[in-house]
Amino acid sequence: MGFLQKNETNEDKAILLATLIVVLLAVLIRIHHLDFESLFMDELRQVSYYPHSLSQIVTDAATQQQPPLDYWIGHFFSKLSYSDFMVRLPAALFGVGSILLMMLLIAKVTNWPTAWGAGIILAVLPYHIYFSQHARPYSIAIFFTLATLYTLHLVITCSRNLWIYVLLFLATTTCFLYSRTLAPLVTVATLTAIFLFVIVLSFTKDRQYLAGIKDRFILALFSVLISLVFYFPVLNKILSPGRRYADSPQEFQISTIYNGLKSLSMTPIWESYVTQLEPLGIIILPFILIAPFLAWRSGTLKRNPVLSIIILLIPTVSLINIAIFQAKTSLPFRP
Repeated sequence: MGFLQKNETNEDKAILLATLIVVLLAVLIRIHHLDFESLFMDELRQVSYYPHSLSQIVTDAATQQQPPLDYWIGHFFSKLSYSDFMVRLPAALFGVGSILLMMLLIAKVTNWPTAWGAGIILAVLPYHIYFSQHARPYSIAIFFTLATLYTLHLVITCSRNLWIYVLLFLATTTCFLYSRTLAPLVTVATLTAIFLFVIVLSFTKDRQYLAGIKDRFILALFSVLISLVFYFPVLNKILSPGRRYADSPQEFQISTIYNGLKSLSMTPIWESYVTQLEPLGIIILPFILIAPFLAWRSGTLKRNPVLSIIILLIPTVSLINIAIFQAKTSLPFRP
């Protein structure tokens, strides 16, 4: 018995050590030359708002069609130092944090070797490094995407401390909405629809395996609805003067998507995928396409409902996101 406990402890230490090595690699890459290049125009504009009051920063961020969370965080970091390095440091930290969260989430639904492999890929991926070295709300949105999915997994799978995880899910979802304008809102709205679909599906006879977690999805649904209520005043402030994505929140939900779907092109989505993953994206594409089928055939999706949500969420959000972007802007779609 003592031998088994010792082995388990050693295994835990090995997992912790390997995870820390990947995180350290990510830290070193993102901190290296963090202030090597001067701030570019959008960074300069964002950073210029940092000395303002927290309430004024909400209005300032709205002029860039962004919610204020990244600006608020920059406000406090700039009090330590107003240098290029310090104002970019939050982005680097969120970039590293997103790698850690992704490994934790993957380990939950697969295994640690897979999680470490994915973590190493993301740690050295040029586009993720780029996101993590600019004082703009890029890496913060990636971080809270993963934080939302990870806390959702905790809500659905936990055996105790449920309300703590529900509050964490509510907090991460709200922060996600406050991190960036378009993609988080589309993601949370899509999650709301998925939760409703799962709840309805749980009442059917051939989906009895969902009955046991139906209450968890109901809690998750109420959490995202509350987070949307918290976010609505800021959303209205962003949309009303900017009119970049919609003339009003109502139009954002209905006619904007309809107009975008009429002229929907898949090319920007493909270009976005290839740009972010570079040649690696071509190599792993067949595995990405076959993975959902294999997960369904092996019963993994039933055992990991959050994995099912992720598989459904990513393409759906991509399509809606590009539809809205193409409907309301004449700019080229950026990954």
